[in-house]
Amino acid sequence: MEGSGGFREGVVRFHHRLTDGPPTRGRRILIWVLVVLAMILVLASSLTIWVQRQALDTDNWVDLSTELLENDQVRENLSVRLVDALYDGTDVEQQLSERLPPRLKQLAAPAVGLVRPAAVSAVDTLLQQPAVQKLWADANRVAHDRLVAILKEEDTNRLVQSSNGEVVLDLNPLVVSINDQLGLNVTLPEGAGTYVIADSDQLAAAQTAVAVIDPLSILMVIAVLVLLVAAVYLAAGRRRETLRAIAFSLIFIGVLLLVVRRLVGTALVDALTDDTTRDTGWAVWILGTNLLRDVALAILVYGLVLLLGALLAGPTRWATWIRAKLAPVMRERPLIVYAVVALIFLLVLLWSPTDSDRGIWGTLVLAALVALGVWALRRQTLKEFPAASSA
Repeated sequence: MEGSGGFREGVVRFHHRLTDGPPTRGRRILIWVLVVLAMILVLASSLTIWVQRQALDTDNWVDLSTELLENDQVRENLSVRLVDALYDGTDVEQQLSERLPPRLKQLAAPAVGLVRPAAVSAVDTLLQQPAVQKLWADANRVAHDRLVAILKEEDTNRLVQSSNGEVVLDLNPLVVSINDQLGLNVTLPEGAGTYVIADSDQLAAAQTAVAVIDPLSILMVIAVLVLLVAAVYLAAGRRRETLRAIAFSLIFIGVLLLVVRRLVGTALVDALTDDTTRDTGWAVWILGTNLLRDVALAILVYGLVLLLGALLAGPTRWATWIRAKLAPVMRERPLIVYAVVALIFLLVLLWSPTDSDRGIWGTLVLAALVALGVWALRRQTLKEFPAASSA
C-alpha cells in the first residue's frame, strides 16, 4: 500500500511539474513538435484513407465506374474503344462482302467506313441503357474483386493462374451484346473486349504497398490522437492557444489537399492525354478523386469547428457576451445544452457535407470530441459566471 501511495504521489508531482504555470521554452518547443508531427500524420493518413476507400473498396470502385459511364466524355471514349474491339482482329469488310450479292460486293468497303461512325454513336446510346450498364458494373465488380483478392493475398494462386498472372477487365459480354443489338453479327475473335488492368510485376509491387497501407492507416490515426492529446495536456496555461493552432493547421491541410488535388490532376492529365482526350482524362481524375476531396473537406470542417470552439472560449468581447448569455442555461439546464448540441451533430451527419463514410468508430470519436468540447466550455463559463449568492 505504501508503494502504491508513493507511486501516486510521484505521478501527481510529475503532473504538476509538467502543467503548473505557463509552459517553459523547452515545453513550448515540445508542444509544437508534437503538433507538427501530428499534422504530418494527418496529411499522410488522408492519402492512405483515400487509397483504401477508393482503390481497395469494391463497392466504391463499382460506384465510381458507374459514375464514369454516366459522364458524356468518358462514355464517348469508351464507345470508340468498344467499337474498336468489334473491328480489331475481325475482317468486317470480308464478312460483309460475303453476305452481299455479287453485284454489290464492291460496296462492302465504303459501307464499313460509313457504319463505323454510326456504330460509335449507337454504342454511346446503348451504354445509357440500364441493362448494358449492369453488364459494365458486373465486369468492373468481378475485375476489382480479383484485384483486391490478389493484393491482399486471398486465394492468390487460383486467381493469378486463372488470368496468367494478370488482372483483366472482361468486357466481352458487353461487346457481344453490342454486336447483337447493332445487328452487325460479325464473328468476334477470342478475348474481344478484354483489357489488362495489371500484370504480375505490377501486382507484386502493389501487394507490398497494400501490406504496408492497411496496418499503417490505423496506426497513424491512433498516433495523431495520442500526439494531439499530449500536446494539449502539456500546454496547461496556453491550451486555448494550442487548440487554435491545431485548428488552423487542420484548415491549412484541408485547403492544401484541395490545391494539390487540382495541381496534380492538371499535371497528370496534361502528361497522359492529348487535345482529343483531355476532357475525358480530366473527368476521370475529378471523379476518381472525389473521395479525396471529401476527406479534405472533412478535415477543413473539423478545423473550422475546433477554431470556432477556441474562439468561443476566448477573451474577446463577443465571446464573453455569448458565454454570459449561455451561463444560466448551462448552470441550471445542462441537459438542454447537450441535447441541442447532439441535435445539431445529428443534423450535420444527416446532411453529410463531406459525403464521406467515416464509419461507426470515426463517428463515435467525433461525437466524443464534441461532447468534451461542450463540457470544457460549460466548465469555463460556470467558473466565469457563477450563480449569484442569495442575501
